[in-house]
Amino acid sequence: MKKLVFRLLLFLLPFLVLYPVLEYKLSVIPNTYNKKRDFLESQLNEIEILSTGSSHGNAINPDYIRRKTFTLNIAAQDLYYDVQLINKYLDRLPKLKLVILPVSYFSLEYQMDRTKTWTLAPFYYHFWGIPPQHWDSFINLRYFSLTATYGWEKVLHYIENGFIDTEWEIMKTTGWWFQGNEELEDTPHESQMGLYSIQMQHIEIMRAEMIPANMKLLEDIIAACQIRKIKVAFVTTPVHHSYSDFMDPVKYQTMQNNLQYLVDQYHVTYHNYLNDPRFVDSDFYSRDHINTKGSIKFSQIIDEEIIEQLLSATQ
Repeated sequence: MKKLVFRLLLFLLPFLVLYPVLEYKLSVIPNTYNKKRDFLESQLNEIEILSTGSSHGNAINPDYIRRKTFTLNIAAQDLYYDVQLINKYLDRLPKLKLVILPVSYFSLEYQMDRTKTWTLAPFYYHFWGIPPQHWDSFINLRYFSLTATYGWEKVLHYIENGFIDTEWEIMKTTGWWFQGNEELEDTPHESQMGLYSIQMQHIEIMRAEMIPANMKLLEDIIAACQIRKIKVAFVTTPVHHSYSDFMDPVKYQTMQNNLQYLVDQYHVTYHNYLNDPRFVDSDFYSRDHINTKGSIKFSQIIDEEIIEQLLSATQ
């Protein structure tokens, strides 16, 4: 028995020695989360406008906004992490005047750690110290191991490439991701794909029972901002008609009603650019994402129609 235990320990020894080294290496590899964190924290004393959101939030390009702006949007990010990130930095942004919260068709019915995107939630815990929205999510090795969080396929890729990751390099110091100038073609195929995208969102991520908790999050962040005299604006970014044509009218109207409630109750603003006719096929690279050219147009529009309207009135 002693021999068996000794051999087992001998077999495990390399892993026990190398595993902490591996975890450390993974903790310092630049990625979407820690680079965006580092960029933000290097500019805390300058930022006047903070925006968040999922990948749709990348429609806001800070380079085309006159006031110092940073975007904390990350692909698949839900309202819980939007709010947690804003709360984390509210008292560390002395010049902050406005928070912009993009709200998409699915946002009020979506919670990251209750859908297939749950594998991304541990990154917020590891690199921002933000716990999951639901504490039972902690019953998962990913929250205790970066090796598990990345997955062995990615870890082996890092090992083979000397623990170098260049994916984050298309992110600017403003938090904005370069997304290219590919242009969408308005074809029957795109409409079919738009229908499929909406159907998958209905099946995989949208649940009406999520709305009350998400509304509470928005009410809480409005209160936290208003007590600090920080304005809040909700924005719905443009989408191509091949996406919006297939949205459930009942779900969409529920979204609109809930946002209007926030406007009426808390005197915040909401600007809906979903089907804004100023955006044409060449402004999109996918059915629900505008390209770099489209983001320049959108950013200039919100700079004029939202930011300057809100902030110039307070000066």
